Amino acid sequence: MKSIPRREFLQSAAAAVLPLPVSPAPAKSILETARAAEKLSDFDVVDVHAHIAETPPDAIWPQGPLALLEDMDRCGVKQAVFSHLGAILSTEDSEYLAGIEATAQAVRAHPARFRGYLVFHPHLFEASRRQLPRLLEPDSPFVGFKLHGAFHQYPADGPKYRPVYEFAHEHRLPVLFHVAGTGRDWSHSIGAIVDEFSRMNLILAHMGPGEEALPELMKGRPNLFLDTCLSTGRHRLIERLAAKLGPEKLLFASDATFDSLTAQVAKIAFTDLPESDKKLILGGNARRLFRLP
Repeated sequence: MKSIPRREFLQSAAAAVLPLPVSPAPAKSILETARAAEKLSDFDVVDVHAHIAETPPDAIWPQGPLALLEDMDRCGVKQAVFSHLGAILSTEDSEYLAGIEATAQAVRAHPARFRGYLVFHPHLFEASRRQLPRLLEPDSPFVGFKLHGAFHQYPADGPKYRPVYEFAHEHRLPVLFHVAGTGRDWSHSIGAIVDEFSRMNLILAHMGPGEEALPELMKGRPNLFLDTCLSTGRHRLIERLAAKLGPEKLLFASDATFDSLTAQVAKIAFTDLPESDKKLILGGNARRLFRLP
């Protein structure tokens, strides 16, 4: 019988009993992760339309920054850009300024998770206009403007909004706009505004004027975008908008803590879209537009 060197024998015996290397399981897709009711932590999700508000600690519907963070952590949202409902709903300068300062404080407390919108209130015009330079401060907590023409009942082409458009145009800043108008008949004014202020990136909240009007409105306007938060919508709405407008035109948004963040994440995760399109909508477009690191 041929003898085998001891070292060679031990090596062959070890190879016979050691388990074979196991390849790592393939990463789950966005759809698979959502179907498993798991948070989207492995994906870059940025919410461009969120809110906080002051509520008592024992409120049945908490809306403070910690409540928003809890929702984000549950769903795997990495960052949110939010506005303060107190600033939007204010009727006096003091209320408005308190909401703006609360926004700044929340961002400073959680700089890796939050960025803030500077609400511009047309009926508190001077107080709002004095806040504009805060967007240019080093390490500013603010990355853009929030306009709520619907609540303030103020038209998109009203003269009190021009300082915002001029400032955003000059400094290439984003503006999130919940536009006013019965029957959403304001698309012609929005078109003229984004044409005049072409370096301002305007995001139309809640799908803008509606699916039928969007292709004509968005055509040839690279600085016009939509956010995806909508309480209700037609079947396959996101897929149709991505096909007609391009996925680069859509930005994920939730309206949390006012609405459910979970439902709005699911609305994108369960779409019949390529993975690359979902990644653009959920975070890639927002990173580019808001210049988020």
